[in-house]
Amino acid sequence: MTPSELTDELRRLETELGMTVELAENLAAADALDADLYQVLRRIRDLRWLQTA
Repeated sequence: MTPSELTDELRRLETELGMTVELAENLAAADALDADLYQVLRRIRDLRWLQTA
């Protein structure tokens, strides 16, 4: 995945999430995030990790 594809995918996932990543993280910590949205959040986390690698 190229850096530009990675950025595009992150934007698409953040739109799919429908809220800020920070809010989703807080909801996940409180065990209040929908399971499907949690999967989106996990993918965002993974891709952000790849950006830093």
